[in-house]
Amino acid sequence: MQFWARARRAPLLALCAVALVGAFGLGAQPAAAQAAASKASPAARKPAATKAPAAKPAVPAAATPAAPPRSGKGWQVGAIPAWVAAPPAPDASAPKAPAVGARREQLVDLQTNHTTPKPQTFVRIRSVALDAGALGGVSQWQIGFNPAFQTVVIHHASVLREGQRSERLAEARIEPMRREQRLEQQVLDGGETLLVVLSDVRVGDAVELAYTVEGENPIFEGRISGGMRLGYDTPVDLLHHRWVLPANKTVYTKPLAGQDEAEKFTEGNTQVLRAVRHQLAAVAQEQGTPPWFKVYRAIDISEYASWSEVDAWAQRLFALPSPTPPTVAAKAEALRATGLKDEALISEALRFVQDEVRYLSVSLGESSHRPKPPQQTLAELLGDCKDKVVLLNALLRELGFDAKPALVSVQRNRGVRDYLPSHELFDHVITRVEHQGRVWFLDATINGQGLQMDSRAQYPYGAALVVGAGSELQTVPEPPAAVNRLQFEQRWDLREPGRPAQLAFTMRAIGLPAERWRAGQAQAGVQALSQALGGSFARLLPGLKTLGEPEVVDDRQTNRWQFTQRFEVPEFGQYNRGYLEAEFGAMELLDVLTGPNETQRRTPFLVDQPRLVESRIEIQVPVAMTSSTPPPMEIVERQFRFSARMELQGRTASFVRRYERRDDQVLPTELSTWREKILQARQGSFGRLRLPLLEDKAIVPELEKVERRVRNARGARNDALQGLIMRNEFGRTIDGQVLQKIPSGSPLAQRVLVSRAISHNLLGDHAQALADADAVLALRPDDAEALDARGVALAGAGKAEEALASFARITPAARPAGAASWMGSLHFLQGRPAEAEKLLREAVANGTGEGREFALLWLYLAAEAQGGRGAAAVDEHVEATDPQKLPGALLRFLLGRIDRAALLKQASAAPEMERLNLAEAHFFIGQKLLLQGQREEAMRAFQRCVDTGATPYRELSFARLALQGQAR
Repeated sequence: MQFWARARRAPLLALCAVALVGAFGLGAQPAAAQAAASKASPAARKPAATKAPAAKPAVPAAATPAAPPRSGKGWQVGAIPAWVAAPPAPDASAPKAPAVGARREQLVDLQTNHTTPKPQTFVRIRSVALDAGALGGVSQWQIGFNPAFQTVVIHHASVLREGQRSERLAEARIEPMRREQRLEQQVLDGGETLLVVLSDVRVGDAVELAYTVEGENPIFEGRISGGMRLGYDTPVDLLHHRWVLPANKTVYTKPLAGQDEAEKFTEGNTQVLRAVRHQLAAVAQEQGTPPWFKVYRAIDISEYASWSEVDAWAQRLFALPSPTPPTVAAKAEALRATGLKDEALISEALRFVQDEVRYLSVSLGESSHRPKPPQQTLAELLGDCKDKVVLLNALLRELGFDAKPALVSVQRNRGVRDYLPSHELFDHVITRVEHQGRVWFLDATINGQGLQMDSRAQYPYGAALVVGAGSELQTVPEPPAAVNRLQFEQRWDLREPGRPAQLAFTMRAIGLPAERWRAGQAQAGVQALSQALGGSFARLLPGLKTLGEPEVVDDRQTNRWQFTQRFEVPEFGQYNRGYLEAEFGAMELLDVLTGPNETQRRTPFLVDQPRLVESRIEIQVPVAMTSSTPPPMEIVERQFRFSARMELQGRTASFVRRYERRDDQVLPTELSTWREKILQARQGSFGRLRLPLLEDKAIVPELEKVERRVRNARGARNDALQGLIMRNEFGRTIDGQVLQKIPSGSPLAQRVLVSRAISHNLLGDHAQALADADAVLALRPDDAEALDARGVALAGAGKAEEALASFARITPAARPAGAASWMGSLHFLQGRPAEAEKLLREAVANGTGEGREFALLWLYLAAEAQGGRGAAAVDEHVEATDPQKLPGALLRFLLGRIDRAALLKQASAAPEMERLNLAEAHFFIGQKLLLQGQREEAMRAFQRCVDTGATPYRELSFARLALQGQAR
């Protein structure tokens, strides 16, 4: 949690490319405390605060228990300053703020005095750990300060337990820690941290710490700026802000994210600003809130009357030496000697400062904001943002260009416009160059940018105070789509079915994305990028293999960065009767078509993807596609436009998609509609193709022959049974043609053999089905589909035990519900109803649709054969079945709820389904008769089942076997 007002944690401009933790949001541990300490001085890093007891107001200075003298470099133990006022008593009538999380702040007391020789900020925090997970934060505090211009006085550290207050400062462990918090970011600011650790702190204890940070970076010239934060991410029982100011000092206040105003009154020869709040509810953090949006209510405070005053302060810091130092002038002359002119010369000067002057910020004392002389930066080839800007501006001025520093905020972006003018709003400085009517904002700290002004990206800092022209903030626009663009290409080669599919993936980054990927390559290396970019394909395409090394083409002149990786997919797509079906997705678009987890928000949602993302997936197919393309898709929202279309040309199919970002935030009122459109666009990012493997002119004559043969053999009756037989005759004919065109033994050939085996089984040609299944199993002994087809073939051939053995080889994880149903029915027919019942219960539990309902029929039979338990076994499932559909009617017949005549009438109701329905009806009539001991009548029912000719149904095979005396 972060307490206090506009944080001054580290030297303002010294942060350069790394954002300073900003206004009203200093990072601290515990947050409230740190915020305050920071306020005391811009360089203070994370002054920590304490957490303390609850309902009572804090003890005033005079009553503070004396602590043994303890001190160290820059810190000591001492009494609360006399100017500090006791906070008001809690308002007992205020409804208690709801508990959120594992901690509660009973008191946040933050007071600042600008009438003392050096500004002082007093911090008193009292917190309670509601859960063991918060004990570390409550009992261990960090107070950040900069000993170059700050000192810390710790007043007390106490624990309130069961109404008894104990002072712990004397026994507390206080450890100075000298570690540069941002060393990894090449920033040295001299900041130090006091670690205050209390022992024996328990859940429910109220822990209070009080301290004062004195001093402020003299670079601010004593100007007053800061604020009062009025919301936190934990509930606060009592919040007390108090500022003591000289009576003759004019200061301005402004409410932020609300309408809050500070109380204003005088005390003697001082003026006081105060804000008191009772029972503040926690403010939930929301994912992806834009940096310019103020999350917490606050009151901004500043003595600056205008941006011109801030500009005047900054001009004193960034004044260029005149005349230009000799070494800088010599470097400018060397740049001029390259023969480059105008924009090209500006670009070369910028490239030199960006790429050849290494970034390092040594921000000690006033150097946090005061840049080094340009000749020193040039000699050392080291500097931070302010140093680099001064050197760049000195070079450009010597070359005759108009270059000025521009103060920006990485943390707040364009949100600085919401604040009062202040020196501490900014955490970075860049250069504004104007030449021949054109304006550029250039960041001297970025390495590896494009080398031409038109292709170089401009980072969207939102708003800037241009030093020397700073009467108002100026807009720093984000780069246009032409230099904030990503292009993705997938080129699939599927021309040789049966061979591994070939994929060439290319990403082309233009402008700002190019610079980011270039930086990523420099930091992580090409192989790491290859793993990241190829990861999405690997997750979706099992067996994906990388071919060769990734290729990177980097052109800084045009500011394009291109990455290409080639892959091979041994088993691609799903085979379906002469077609290869596959889904082709623009997975990269999923990274831009994202949204927050929340369905309702209080804050806007940031949309900061590239301005333009284009995807083209090109597939070279085995046979020219003659099907029509689907209608194009277009989705237009205020924030984005998305389009998708499909193109067909000869043996090439293409999916073309385009995302254009039109705005950078989604307002809370727009979220619902926007999420709906984003989901539609995500769905439109994938497309499925059915790729023909055979030419129509080759296969159609063969299918016509099959149709004539079937009609000659079975008549011209056009019902569902005839259609089912015809489809499977066509299917195995097509499968046979495909097998002639693809490599035998290939993964695709194995899938085709399984497909043909299934057709053979449905046509009653179990011997041929067994041969095809065995051919696959010779290469893949554990292939679940082949084992399933083999089991069906053996069952149809009357080899029940071998069939069961084949089904049993399918691993439970891969076993379909249909296999369990087959195994259960076979065990039942072999006279093992107990084993059958177990498997059929599995089939019912895992199955869906009609397959599940037919498993219920077999479950009834298995349970009924064991003491008449059939009704009990299926009772809970009966009502979920539809009595108007055949499976539901069959179940009710077995249960005795309808008679045989009613069942047969319903089975014959639809002429197109009559033969298939009667086959099932007569079979289960026969099974019920067997359970009743009427074997002769049952055999007649089985004969009627066989007479339907419903070869594709297992019931016909079982009926035939029963008639042959090979099954029960």
